[in-house]
Amino acid sequence: MSDEETQEDRDERKWEEGNRAAWRSLLSMAMRHLEPQDRDKAQLVAELEDVRTHLRRLCEEYGDNDWDDDLHLGDVIDKHLAPYLDDLAAQSEGEAP
Repeated sequence: MSDEETQEDRDERKWEEGNRAAWRSLLSMAMRHLEPQDRDKAQLVAELEDVRTHLRRLCEEYGDNDWDDDLHLGDVIDKHLAPYLDDLAAQSEGEAP
């Protein structure tokens, strides 16, 4: 998480997370009433949204959340998480006896 993030930014992000969770829940309820082929597609959308949510949490703790939801997930990992993890690993190796 960035040191420059304001309380308003955090509140906005939390609101967005809650809003998305509500929509995921609604999608989950709706899937029970869909035809099998549509249920499969809806399941993929729900899984994609879950992955984004987990990446948001990881990026908040170990990287940065300066990415849009339409960014390819590989790019999210490569640009907004991996460099920070690489830095952490390098720091950890430097501290080893």
